[in-house]
Amino acid sequence: MSRYQIKVNVSGSWANLCSCPPEKLDAVKAACEQLASALDHGIAFKVLDCQSEAVVAQYNNRPRAGEPNGWHVPKAR
Repeated sequence: MSRYQIKVNVSGSWANLCSCPPEKLDAVKAACEQLASALDHGIAFKVLDCQSEAVVAQYNNRPRAGEPNGWHVPKAR
């Protein structure tokens, strides 16, 4: 069964926040948005597919210039 790993970054380093099955991902992403709206500083989240370790979604409430705001699929490197 596939799972997703959610990571959080508030001060320059990524930390594990939680993992969830695919059917809970929308609820977890909504909870991340709620947390971001409650804070008065920047916070970023990323969702990794546990099997491939690929980043499938990323969120930033205070992006740097040229970066998207909110949830988005990151560009391939």
